[in-house]
Amino acid sequence: MKRPSIAILALCAVLGGTLLSTPAMAERRHGHIAKVRGPFGGSAISRRHVRRDGGDVSVRRSVQTAGGYGYRRQRQVDREPGHSQMDRSFTTNSGRGWDDTRQRSWSDGTYSASASRQYHNGKSSSRNVTATNNGDGTATYNATRTRIDGSTRTRSGTVPYRGD
Repeated sequence: MKRPSIAILALCAVLGGTLLSTPAMAERRHGHIAKVRGPFGGSAISRRHVRRDGGDVSVRRSVQTAGGYGYRRQRQVDREPGHSQMDRSFTTNSGRGWDDTRQRSWSDGTYSASASRQYHNGKSSSRNVTATNNGDGTATYNATRTRIDGSTRTRSGTVPYRGD
């Protein structure tokens, strides 16, 4: 068996040291593509891509068939101390679908959340909630919901709350 030359070993050591000394990137990406062919000639392609950067996450998915059917989904999440937001969307090849936005925040005994959905046909729905710790063993809340037909329902009140 032949021994590797010293020049090759030195080159491997230099390249290995370079790779190990490179700082790791905070952003990470990965994904996959899957192609499927059925026994009767049908086929489909599925794609997925994920990007992570600290508290931010972005995910894109899609499925497309040989017959022209398919959909695309996306999700973007942003997380920070005291606040988070998520945006999602779903769209078919025919243009149907929706866009979602959800937000949450909390600070100094107050929590608020909202969610809204906008459909591609022009209709929408939403809900909002706010809760506040009163400091006397109770919490006050206010919740509003708007449905697709435009009707609105509001609830509010005070409930017992034991903060831990």
